[in-house]
Amino acid sequence: MRVRNILAVFLIVVLSMSLMACQSKGSDGSKTDGNVLETAAQEGREQNSETEAASEAETIQPDQNAAQTVEGEQENANTMKMRIGDTEVNVEWEENRSVYALRELAAGGLTINMSMYGGFEQVGPLGTDLPRDDEQTTTSAGDIVLYSGNQIVIFYGSNSWAYTRLGHIDLSAEEMSELLGHEDVTVTILTEKEAADPAASATSEALPDLYAMETYDSVPEYYLERHEDIDYGTLDEDVEYYSTTAGDRKYCNVLLPAGYDTSQEYPVLYMIHGWGGQYDSHIYEGSTLQTLYGNMLSEGLAVPMIIVGVDMYTDILADKDDKTEEEMRLCYDKAVDDIGLDLMPFIEEKYSVKTGRLATAVSGVSQGATTSLATGFKWQSKIGYIASLAPDPGVIPTPYYEGTYWNWPIFDDFVIESPETMPRYIYLTVGTEDPWNIDVTAYYGEVMDRNGIPNQNDLVEGYGHDSDFWALGHYNFLQKIFLD
Repeated sequence: MRVRNILAVFLIVVLSMSLMACQSKGSDGSKTDGNVLETAAQEGREQNSETEAASEAETIQPDQNAAQTVEGEQENANTMKMRIGDTEVNVEWEENRSVYALRELAAGGLTINMSMYGGFEQVGPLGTDLPRDDEQTTTSAGDIVLYSGNQIVIFYGSNSWAYTRLGHIDLSAEEMSELLGHEDVTVTILTEKEAADPAASATSEALPDLYAMETYDSVPEYYLERHEDIDYGTLDEDVEYYSTTAGDRKYCNVLLPAGYDTSQEYPVLYMIHGWGGQYDSHIYEGSTLQTLYGNMLSEGLAVPMIIVGVDMYTDILADKDDKTEEEMRLCYDKAVDDIGLDLMPFIEEKYSVKTGRLATAVSGVSQGATTSLATGFKWQSKIGYIASLAPDPGVIPTPYYEGTYWNWPIFDDFVIESPETMPRYIYLTVGTEDPWNIDVTAYYGEVMDRNGIPNQNDLVEGYGHDSDFWALGHYNFLQKIFLD
């Protein structure tokens, strides 16, 4: 029993000494029990700080990379050069996505036809939408901005509106007014490589500005008369082909130019008649169009080309005489598909044809002008030139002749698929004495303007809805196509 008591006392003494030793370790003022936890927590905080520092370094690194990317993109953006007419101007471009997209658009050279507006700016369509970040902005002379995502504006005065800034031209207000304040100008944007190497942009620079070329308000009598010493070409009449769109045979007339040679390739103009006509209404032996073109070719006002008289009626031929006007309108609309799917491949196989957008044009009069406009937009990857002479409603929705078959729209809107398929030239025209289509012709042009699609829209004094006006329209159009 005594031994057990001694052992118990001994154990109590040992434990007391151990506790005192532990307490002495905590004599710096901290509690012994909390010291271990606090030390662990401190170590954890240090580890977390190291981890957070490493994480922060990793987070900063992408930002640095982004900064390097933006710097690289800005360097690329500032390689763009701008010319206003023949004057090269120094531009300090902004650092934003709109400018980077503009540079991509300008690869190969970008030409913009500008128009004076408001006495303080010139505005021109880009033909496509760029990304934008509009902010309410008060501009000054020399500012370049993006408007509505699809138009570029250069200021020689000031205006307040919601724009995306693109850059600033380093010229005084007086110098900007001298450049922009007198007449419409053409602006060319090139990358530095193309500006330094003319061959790199030779294609774009070689293309004439068709919208700046003169348009006439009358045809000299000489061009409407036959002359014994002039070759008016060869006419292939009643040329038959099968139309998968119609599900039946169709016909066309084909005018071959003077000196037609199968060892050469020729561009093609597809010409479309008006309501109630057919493929031989404008292309026949001795016709006004044959005479006009033959004289123009002889005088060097037009280039050698093949002209095809198109038949709008696209359905079973035997049913044509039984069609109502509403049904006829639908049959006419089907010509849009027939031209691209059936007629063009047939002509390209049968004749010596130069293919491609810059070698293909379409024109039409009245209802045929509606079809030509729709055809040009439907097949914009194949057709580069469009003439629409006094078009009827029905290409897109319009406020005219609502509720009638005249206003059944083929498309919802005028849309360009890509910058590469922008029509080379769109010619809309109507006479002041036209009893039906003055407003709709203007409306088509206004919609294209809003959509950033270049076009020429002429209201010609004294002309009606007749053969004299069709001759004038083609006199102007034939001088501007296939010059590239």
